[in-house]
Amino acid sequence: MPQLITAEEARALKKRPLGRKHFVRTAIEMMEAGQILLIAREEFTWKEHTPRWFCNEIASATRKKFTVMKLADRKGWLVERVE
Repeated sequence: MPQLITAEEARALKKRPLGRKHFVRTAIEMMEAGQILLIAREEFTWKEHTPRWFCNEIASATRKKFTVMKLADRKGWLVERVE
């Protein structure tokens, strides 16, 4: 339930500006250990990049570890959260 707070309480809170995250990055961030995510090439169309780029950024900022594999038919990637 939303609640009204004072300006002092608002200043005491840690805040971050609203941003726009790619939905694949959000899905990778929310993975639990042992889960595997299938990402179709149509969902991730960044030129010269793969979902490994997101995994490396998330791994360096947190303690999460990932394994990224491409599908043999080149139709996407598998991302597994190891830890």
